[in-house]
Amino acid sequence: MSHVPIYTILGNHEGDSKYYYQYMANPEPEYYYTFTYGNAQFFMIDTDRKVNTGSKQYEWLEEELKKSQATWKFAVHHHPPYSSDESDYGDAYRGPSERGDKSLQPLVKLYEKYGLDICFYGHIHDYERTWPIKDNKVNREEGVIYIQTGGGPAELLKTMYLPDHGLPEKYIVIIIS
Repeated sequence: MSHVPIYTILGNHEGDSKYYYQYMANPEPEYYYTFTYGNAQFFMIDTDRKVNTGSKQYEWLEEELKKSQATWKFAVHHHPPYSSDESDYGDAYRGPSERGDKSLQPLVKLYEKYGLDICFYGHIHDYERTWPIKDNKVNREEGVIYIQTGGGPAELLKTMYLPDHGLPEKYIVIIIS
């Protein structure tokens, strides 16, 4: 770990634990922050805290997105703005779904307004990727791609769409070139 930078963000299992802050060293205030790597800027957001319009994180994020000159803009947080998960947000395979955590819609509006490219999140233990979305519709020119990364410390949910292939599934690697 001393040779490879690791950027983390809190999820619902950490619960603002003192151990998270003891063993992870993120830029202040640690539960939300931004960093730039090459031509990409990452916006790390704690969705266990308030992200509604006017909240501290919302105001910070809008200011950071507004001044960003990065070619690529990525958001990373725990909860899904969009998901077809059957237990937390309704089963989109069988019928109507809430399509994700509705409390994150203020973030979605900021992402669309300031040209975010991709939003990564976890919480649900499967993999999903959307088409570029803007105003809840596919928009290949101006939309944001949402990627639910799955693994974390738990196993991915096995579905008819995700066969058990025996490969590791606990992390995601993003290569920026």
